[in-house]
Amino acid sequence: MNMAADILRVLAVMQTVDIPEFFFLAGARHLGAELEALITEPYLLDLAVGVLRRLSLVQRHTEKQMLAFHPLLQRVLSEHMSDRERAMWKSRVTAASAAIKSPL
Repeated sequence: MNMAADILRVLAVMQTVDIPEFFFLAGARHLGAELEALITEPYLLDLAVGVLRRLSLVQRHTEKQMLAFHPLLQRVLSEHMSDRERAMWKSRVTAASAAIKSPL
């Protein structure tokens, strides 16, 4: 599932290992075509996170509505990205963060 892979790419460039699920829903239009589908079909986040959970790549804290993953996973994912790919995802995450902080 490409959406699950893109969630991992977002997690790889974040500055934290605990990410609110809200980030993916509110910032979807800035996170690339796969994650943009969350705007109209938010249930897809549940499906993608389910794939990642079955592979033990993320933990979901439903009471806090947070996703968590191990810092080592973050480092490995980041190191396996090309510089160009890492820069693209950092730019997307920055745009999503800015949009969430000051919605238009």
